Amino acid sequence: MDKAYFEQKKQEIKEFKKQMEKEGKQFFLQISKELFEENPTLIKFGCRQYTPYFNDGDPCVFRCVTDYPNLLIEGEAEEEFDEERWFDDEGKKTPAAKIYKKVTKFLTAFDDDDLEMMFGDHCSVVVTRDGVEVEEYDHD
Repeated sequence: MDKAYFEQKKQEIKEFKKQMEKEGKQFFLQISKELFEENPTLIKFGCRQYTPYFNDGDPCVFRCVTDYPNLLIEGEAEEEFDEERWFDDEGKKTPAAKIYKKVTKFLTAFDDDDLEMMFGDHCSVVVTRDGVEVEEYDHD
């Protein structure tokens, strides 16, 4: 093995990563469209993803907050969906809670590495029927 071989392999890996990013985004969009089709009252959903600046001495590792997504459902307030709103006055799970569970399941199906590769670090990802918007996210 010589340096030229090593450099060639590095280039192949770089090209493969670009392909994975592109195909990952396409897959994400395809599956999210299906989620919107199955849930017509879902307007948008999203999550924040970042590497903490400080973690009490533990390593600062990239994380996507997929287990507490933000979502907007027709007739509901736009916010993180808390457990108090999961049940109606009769103790039955609300339609919004069912959608929240589906969105959470959708997002947690992707690894943090996948989401970082597709959308980046220190950002807020917002998914609508029209596509994905990535906004800078400032966190402490």
